[in-house]
Amino acid sequence: MLVRRDAGLVPRSSSLDIDRLFRDVFEDFPTWAPAAWSGTSKYPAVNAWEDDHAYHVEAELAGFQEKDIEITVLGNELRISGRREEKTEENAKVYHRERYVGEFSRVLRFPVDLDDSKVEAKLDHGVLRVRLPKAAAALPRKIEVQG
Repeated sequence: MLVRRDAGLVPRSSSLDIDRLFRDVFEDFPTWAPAAWSGTSKYPAVNAWEDDHAYHVEAELAGFQEKDIEITVLGNELRISGRREEKTEENAKVYHRERYVGEFSRVLRFPVDLDDSKVEAKLDHGVLRVRLPKAAAALPRKIEVQG
């Protein structure tokens, strides 16, 4: 299991300390109110996990198109950024707005370097799925013992 820390995502030693988990994940969110969103907000919502060979990230990007999203990888860092334009009919009077518009940028840091040449990303039904293979140097290597 991965949890967010100041240094990025790190493996969690015990999954039983729920209070600590919530503090670790949500401690730097000042508010969940949509009014607090800005170009530097933590939008979009993101899930991240790992298997033996790669990290996986899913981000909620409803209403975005592929051309609106930019993904960059450098070392152990993934950056997802994008922009959604405000769309309002001419002469329309807006009564309420909660959907995020404008620019966003999310950065996730992983415990090991990523193989940027093999990263795969797909936008499907408003969910961006990114597969980030671990760099070869970060994978366990079996050493043959000679006699």
